[in-house]
Amino acid sequence: MKATIIPSDKTVIVDGKPLTMVFDLPNVHAVQINDSHCMIDYTDGRERGRFDLVPKNVQAIIDAHQVEVKRLGDEAAALAAKIAGATKFQGKPMLSAEDVDRATIKRIQDRIRPDGDETLKIGAELREMKTAIYAVLKLVVAVIVPQLTPQQRMVLKPLLDRIDASIALADEVIAIRNEGEEFKKAQGW
Repeated sequence: MKATIIPSDKTVIVDGKPLTMVFDLPNVHAVQINDSHCMIDYTDGRERGRFDLVPKNVQAIIDAHQVEVKRLGDEAAALAAKIAGATKFQGKPMLSAEDVDRATIKRIQDRIRPDGDETLKIGAELREMKTAIYAVLKLVVAVIVPQLTPQQRMVLKPLLDRIDASIALADEVIAIRNEGEEFKKAQGW
């Protein structure tokens, strides 16, 4: 285990995981731990202390850090599950290229089929559902993501990357659809 504790900043970094925590280490400038060796730099003029075992008060801070990292990870996982909503959306963007192709073909079929009333209704419902998912993703990025701590963002990074990819694809689809609508208006369709 490698750890750094900086009381003035209330910063605890254990194995590369930084947290801001509330703790009390009076007269301590910094603590460095490398495996079981501990070095403590003091603010009151004492010489640097070298310990073969981590002192109990320092170990208590390390233990609290590990509990908090686990809690944040559990909280982030619960939030990720809540955002994802369904396992079918995990591991790929919400709108794949195949979805776009199917929707485009569906729209063309809806327009040219004379008996397509039911098909039109189903196509419209699918589009509304995708629009709602898109709106939720935009809301998540605009409102929820800025409120996440850096630790939560780190845990949620794969999901947030998929959400960003989905939004980018949806924005592209919307732009293409808007161009298509403008073209149809220009043609008098």
